[in-house]
This record gives sequence, structure tokens and C-alpha cells, in this order.
Amino acid sequence: MAVFTGNGSAASPSFTFSSDTNTGLYRTASDELGVSIGGTQKVNFTGTGVSFSGDPGFGVALTADSSANLTVTNQISGANTAFTLRNPLAGSTDGYGSHLEWNNQSVISRISGLMTGVGAANKFVFRLSDSSNVQADRLLLDADYLRLLSGTDGLQFNGDTAAANALDDYEEGDWTPGITAETGSFTALSVENIKSTYTKIGRIVTVQCFIRTDDYDETGASGSLIITGLPFASQSGDTRTIGSPLLMAYNSEASFTGTFAAYVAGSTTTVRFAWVDEGANAGAANFLQVDQLQTTSSPNRNWIQFSLTYQAG
Repeated sequence: MAVFTGNGSAASPSFTFSSDTNTGLYRTASDELGVSIGGTQKVNFTGTGVSFSGDPGFGVALTADSSANLTVTNQISGANTAFTLRNPLAGSTDGYGSHLEWNNQSVISRISGLMTGVGAANKFVFRLSDSSNVQADRLLLDADYLRLLSGTDGLQFNGDTAAANALDDYEEGDWTPGITAETGSFTALSVENIKSTYTKIGRIVTVQCFIRTDDYDETGASGSLIITGLPFASQSGDTRTIGSPLLMAYNSEASFTGTFAAYVAGSTTTVRFAWVDEGANAGAANFLQVDQLQTTSSPNRNWIQFSLTYQAG
């Protein structure tokens, strides 16, 4: 047998107690049931979930929807701040599985754990909004790395907030040196790259190079010998970078009694070798010339090895 009663209200619920008439159950809307305590709604049941609303006594409202997503909303002074714990089984349209999301005055940030089959497996992502409220992934954790993602300014230390002082890059790898002349071109040139590597920390680049020629005929070429292919262009302007230390060993057609240093001009990816004479012309500086290497078609005759550090642009 059905029992009918009025809708009631938070102050006067339909189903209540004789000794506590402002506590009980009442109809809040179509297909919704409210729980009132002390004349104030605390819980609301709907067809899609249950919510704790109207400040349940600890300054927040809790809402669970049909996908088991739980949202916590700040109810103090009407502040628009919400935290949502997303259900990993519900999936997501933007490629994220389980995640904690918070919204402060419509600025959304997110901590996400990417699940297998949703985005990528076994990864943990921090997604934040910039000053224009554009959301982007900023930090990624996986089984192997802690990675700053594109769009960040880098790592800052000791409270330093200057963008110029942020460590924004670390990279290492191989590079492919070549040989060219200041003027003209070689009649024959074959260069073997034995081992050439680089490490870049911020804007500081350190390179190692070991090459040798298997065929070398400088006929048609003149001027300085130039090594090409540095992995990053040097800083701009008139700045000149002197690489040190330098070890250079080769079979030459000239005798040297001086010291070599690597010379990297601004805004270039090339190296020349400045030779400071310590013999009869002590103090005179010259660049290594193309005709100072041995002209030969025999392999492994001209060896060039060096290490230098320069500043990238």
C-alpha cells in the first residue's frame, strides 16, 4: 500500500521525528530525495549520484556522479574552488584516465595518472593552466624519467624566478663533422668520422671530435681549414668562443712549434684552428690552412682530434 505525503522542505521534511521535526527526508525535485539535518539540507540523492550540499559542516560539498567521479566543492564564502577525483574506469575524452582535477575561479589544473589503453601506460602527468588559462601537460613521471614537457621555462633553483636562470635543456648525442675550405672546393676529399659526440647543458655545449681523411687533395681550395657541423649554432653577435682544452694530431706537410686553440665565430656551426707560433715568430696567430694537411689518396693519413666547449645561441 502506497503512503502519500507532501514534498516537504529542508526546514520541514515530510518524514521526520516528533522530537526533532527539522531533521528527516523530503522531496527536493523530481526524482530527487533530500536529507535535512537541523533544518538544512546535507545530502541529496538523484538518479545520477549523491551529493553532500549546502555546507555539510566542514566547509565543502561532496558530489558523486553516475561514473563514480567524486567532486569536492568549497562552500565557504561562495568561493568557486572544486576538486574532482576522476574514475579511471570511466575513461576520458581527452586521453586521461584516473586524475585529480581542481578548478579555482575557472582556472583548471590537473594531476593525471595515465592508464593502460587511455593515453599511455604507466605514466603520471601534471597538467596546468598558463596565465591565459590554456591547459597543457607540464611534467611527466614514468618508470624511467622525470621529464619537463614543452612549454615550460625549465628548472629554477633556490627561489630564483628569472627565466634566464632556468635550466631548460639537457641533451647528449652524436654529431657529424665535415671539412671545408675558406675559399673554393677540394679536388678530392673523403672524411671518416671515427667518434664525435656532444653534451648540452642549458646553453653550454661541449663537443668531442675524432675524424681522419681517407682521400685529401686541396687543389682548388685555399684559406683556412674549417670543421663544419657543430650540433648547435653558437651565440650571436661578434662574440668569439675559444675552445679548450684541445688535442690535435695529424700528418702535416709543415712543421709546427706552436699551440692550437679552437675558434668558433658567432652564429655559426663551424670551427677553425688558431695556431699561436712559439718559434721564430713567437706570438703571431694564424689559422690552420688547407694546404697544411697532407695531400694523399692513402687512407687514415690526416687525423684531427679535439674537444671544445662553446655557448649556443
